[in-house]
Amino acid sequence: MHLRTNIVVLSTAEKNKKKFATQLSMCLDMYLIDVQELLDYEFSCVIQKLNDAGEEYLRGAINKKIKAVSNYENSVIILPTESIFDNDNISMFKKNSLILNVVLKDSSMKKIIHIADDEREKMYESVAHITINCTQINMKQAVKFAVEKINFFKQNDKT
Repeated sequence: MHLRTNIVVLSTAEKNKKKFATQLSMCLDMYLIDVQELLDYEFSCVIQKLNDAGEEYLRGAINKKIKAVSNYENSVIILPTESIFDNDNISMFKKNSLILNVVLKDSSMKKIIHIADDEREKMYESVAHITINCTQINMKQAVKFAVEKINFFKQNDKT
């Protein structure tokens, strides 16, 4: 049996994803890592130089950071949305992480965005080990439900 020490949280509800991941990490006594915040902090003073270097160089720098984070342990990880579209990134996380797709309420979303999110949601479901729909429950209940699903998955994970 392969031990998955991290949990990667995916969600199209950007506003609530961090709140959910924060509460989940506290509940499970795990570190919280927001990769986008790490990138913003690390690249804030050199972003113009990175932009001048080109999109390919910037993408390489992002993928390098994601590869480093994929080796962390005992962490709940929030990935930048665009990083999910790179199969190498997903492969790195699938090795030692449980990928959790959480469908959350997001009242700030406009109808046009929902159409794009439907496509993103399908993609998230295809890479996630677990998908849970929490649109009809509050955040506290969503975290409790996720913990139950995570524990069940870990008890039955044969990979």
